[in-house]
Parts: sequence; C-alpha cells; structure tokens
Amino acid sequence: MKKIKSDDELSDELSDDESWILKLAFLKDITTFLNELNIKLQGKGKLLSDMYTDIKSFQVKLNLLYNNFDQQILYNFSCCKSAIESFVIPLQWDLIKHKFLNIIERLKKEFSTRFDDFYKYDKEIKLFQNPFQMDINNVKNNLQMMEVIELQNDEVLKNSFREADIENLTKKLQAQKSH
Repeated sequence: MKKIKSDDELSDELSDDESWILKLAFLKDITTFLNELNIKLQGKGKLLSDMYTDIKSFQVKLNLLYNNFDQQILYNFSCCKSAIESFVIPLQWDLIKHKFLNIIERLKKEFSTRFDDFYKYDKEIKLFQNPFQMDINNVKNNLQMMEVIELQNDEVLKNSFREADIENLTKKLQAQKSH
C-alpha cells in the first residue's frame, strides 16, 4: 500500500485499485444524478416554470447529497456504497471524504452560477406557475396586479387550476377573455 501525503489524493488508507474503484463509483453516482436532471429538462412543450422547478429541486438535492456524503449516509450513492462494502480493509471516512465533498461543492457553485438568471426572475416565474398563491405585493406591474387580483378571487378559475395543468388553464383564460 502506497503512502499518499498530498491533499489531492483520497488517502493513504486506500490502495491504488480501491482509490480508482471509489472514484469511478462516485463518478457513476454523480453522472446518474446529472442524467436524471438532463432527461427532466428535455422534451417538447416543456415550460420554463417546469424547468425552473427541476433546477431548483436539483440544487436542493445537491445540498442533501453533500450533507449525506459528509456523514457517510450513502443510500443515494449506491455505487459508492457497494464499492466501499467490497473493500477488505474498512475505510477511515474522515480521511477520504473531502475530495468528493469538494466535487459536490464545485457542482453546487457551478449550478448556482449557470442558473443565476432563473433567480432574477423568480417572482415572475412563480406568478406564472401559480398566480393564485402569489403575494399581490410581489407583482411588479400595476396592470398585472389588477388582473392577478381578479384571478385570485375567481373561484371557478381557482378550481380549474387545481384540477388542470397550467397549459389547460391558460386556454381557459384565453377563451374567457375572448368572450
């Protein structure tokens, strides 16, 4: 077993093979999470509000994954868990976890930077997602404010919104305005 003194390496507790296996397992787990998000973001007719929800949800999941990995709770890291269970010598978790936590932290920062524009339009997206729950004081445009007030007090539309998706509600609103 080789002694590794650099902070860049996993630890001196892992052989080169175990280190490689654990890195590969971690990569597989992280790639799986990213692929799931990628699939959610694709598709015809995907609304911006749906993508916004998917991105925000993924960022919250990254925080959970970070905290779980830090505490060696690996139920979301199935490949890492299997790899670690296969090792002959038990791991000293505190010595190896930091490299992986740094990767998750960089991923969190990258998502925060890449999708910063989403947060600039948070109130507008929330208004589009569910105008019935929007705080009227957060509506920027006075004309929109008047429409939102009418919308929030229309029980028929509220019930339609609860029963239908946003696309069907938009069609009902357009039909109602044309009359």
